[in-house]
Amino acid sequence: MSTSTSAARPLGQILLMHLRDGMCDDTRALSAEAVATMRGDRIMREYSGETGNEVAQGYGMGWWIDRENPGGFADPGAYGAVPSLDLPRDYGAFIVIESNTGLGLMIRLASKPELERIFDEAPD
Repeated sequence: MSTSTSAARPLGQILLMHLRDGMCDDTRALSAEAVATMRGDRIMREYSGETGNEVAQGYGMGWWIDRENPGGFADPGAYGAVPSLDLPRDYGAFIVIESNTGLGLMIRLASKPELERIFDEAPD
């Protein structure tokens, strides 16, 4: 089993914990306040709002924040794996590849519109 494959389950659990505001099954792992803090745009609040990167504009604690799509978070890794959250649509995704950040981001950006369509059309 590759490193990326073995990492998928725990990272999926972390994404689910974020979607559940800090709950892991019936156990509180983080307070709702801690989760909200991790989602806050520290770059905007503490560092005048500029990262110098027009794509990665905001950053919290562990997530790049999508300022153009509130509730969107991602954290691409050096080898291309990309966990992401879409809070308005209530889903998390984890693209597991072993390549590079550029390819991981390209796959995420290419798949994002289709995922949005699927979740927008899903019955409540």
